[in-house]
Amino acid sequence: MKRFTLLGLCSLTIVAAASCGASFNQDLGAGLRHWLSQATGFKQLEPITEITAAQDLAAGEEVSLSGQVMQHLPLIEQTLYQLEDDTGAIWVLSAQSPPPVGTPLTIRAVVQYKSVLMAGQDVGEHYAEELERYSQAD
Repeated sequence: MKRFTLLGLCSLTIVAAASCGASFNQDLGAGLRHWLSQATGFKQLEPITEITAAQDLAAGEEVSLSGQVMQHLPLIEQTLYQLEDDTGAIWVLSAQSPPPVGTPLTIRAVVQYKSVLMAGQDVGEHYAEELERYSQAD
């Protein structure tokens, strides 16, 4: 039988408070989740947003996305890569070198929208601006 250490019990209590805190006080829950996401071993505590749902968000919204890298396109001083999950795909703008095609990864990003007008109609597209990248093993 495994025993809880004091550190393990405290960690479990904090995780439970962060998970349940949003139901009592949204700011408290979000604050605890953000604090825990900065702590070692808790990087990916933020809920993962499906890519199609991220494309419906307003520009400037911060999200965590998870998927597989499908292709990439080098730019001057930046990179674009396409991240795909079961719901769809989104282009990700990054200052880092692109991850290899086929790499599963999770990112924290800001949703952006680039408007493109053609014949008076907006045919623009949402994309994600990468803030932080985590490999699936993290």
